[in-house]
Amino acid sequence: MRSASRLRLRAGWDVETRTTAAVLRDLARRALALSAEADRHQKEILAIVRAWHPELLERLTRGCESTVSNALAAIAHRLRSYLADETCRRPPEPA
Repeated sequence: MRSASRLRLRAGWDVETRTTAAVLRDLARRALALSAEADRHQKEILAIVRAWHPELLERLTRGCESTVSNALAAIAHRLRSYLADETCRRPPEPA
């Protein structure tokens, strides 16, 4: 993805190749930005859980499957799906 985000357009390319490369580059840049944004949100959610119920995170560190870990995974997945939606106009599907 990082390689695609650094594509450089060449003046000698035909219009189809230039357009394809530009779209690929723009989509890769957007995907990287959205992934970074989702990671930030996940860290913020963890901070909230840590402040409200740190004992839930202690159970996670011992390797227990918990509702919190599943909820965080679901939230992260839904956020990534929503942000990756090309139009970002439709809301995420209910869980």
